[in-house]
Amino acid sequence: DDLFKEEFKRFRNSRGEFAAGEVIDFENVEPSGASQFGVSNMPTPPLSACKTAQRLGLLPADKWIVFSLATAPGLYVIPNPFRAGGQHHWVKQCLVTYPCKPNVCNLDAHVVRAGDGRLWPRDLNNLPSAAEVLVSRDPKDMSEVSKNVSEVPKDVSDVSKDASEVSKDVSKMPNHSDLLHKLHWVTLGYHYDWTAKVYHKEHRSPFPEDMAELSTFILGAAGFPNFVPEAAIVNYYNLGSTLSGHTDHSEEDLSCPLLSISFGQSAVFLIGGGTKQVRPKAILLRSGDVVIMSGASRLAYHGVPKILPPHKGMETPHCLSQDTLQTYLEGAHSEGARLPWCLCGKAQGTVVADSESANTVQCLSCSRLLNSWPEFAAYLSYSRINVNIRQVVSH
Repeated sequence: DDLFKEEFKRFRNSRGEFAAGEVIDFENVEPSGASQFGVSNMPTPPLSACKTAQRLGLLPADKWIVFSLATAPGLYVIPNPFRAGGQHHWVKQCLVTYPCKPNVCNLDAHVVRAGDGRLWPRDLNNLPSAAEVLVSRDPKDMSEVSKNVSEVPKDVSDVSKDASEVSKDVSKMPNHSDLLHKLHWVTLGYHYDWTAKVYHKEHRSPFPEDMAELSTFILGAAGFPNFVPEAAIVNYYNLGSTLSGHTDHSEEDLSCPLLSISFGQSAVFLIGGGTKQVRPKAILLRSGDVVIMSGASRLAYHGVPKILPPHKGMETPHCLSQDTLQTYLEGAHSEGARLPWCLCGKAQGTVVADSESANTVQCLSCSRLLNSWPEFAAYLSYSRINVNIRQVVSH
């Protein structure tokens, strides 16, 4: 029997409400069930590593809690190792920067993207800074932004049906927000051939430096110091999307781990065994959660049958709120931190004072991210982003 498919269908058709013990929630492990999990902490890192973690938006590694699962050897789950406010930059990169050329996305088979291929409807470089516009903390502003965003898209799991009528004539392209809702995946570094299910060594673009640093830092702290990030798939889910059960086996060295990082709405993640005859375990993944698949779990069947709708009154997780970002930026700048997107202290990063707090100093790049955040939050209110990073060739 295909037990993986059976469980996949059951969770896909569920209403998102589960009985106790039906889905493993590592943020709320009951004492009675804790014995089935391995729990560990990282050793105290050196000061230099703590500074790197801060710059990447992460907590120091010794603050992380790492769970393992007896039924999936080599699987490690790290519940949200990011600082409060540390996820926002990565969300912005996934929506604004990573979909740009020369990276490849699912839309490229159906449309010709002009210029740098940007899909995000606004250019952050042209947004006013916090010195020019008062940043509002009023939740009503968030609801108004949500009303103005394009209608939440229908399930577009079969993008070919939706994009087939889009003309390749650039002049007849739909507006950027329409394309953004049809964005399902972006490949970085080595670009995966979805038809042949292989990587072609000549088909690659530069791997993003910030993502490379983030992935090597996390995996290095988790005991995989020799990992070389060479390819990534950024998946974009709406509330009706799923990811069917599959294994990742196209890389040359299958002893190298896979690293998965989630942002946005929560999801049910299924992890099984080497065949579909193994009944999978269901794990709840929240925004910021990290999954490492190594050892036997590296070739285990896995999938995502359900994206969970947001709780009423909290369209986006608190860790992705505008308030959380502002508090984070204020603290980081007061500590003299250099964030991945921060230009403070650099000649091109004109420093401005936040009009809400005369003591807060931010560079223009930080101010623009803060001011534009309600638009990102509106997208995240019905979306999940997952970044999956892997090493392709043997070294």
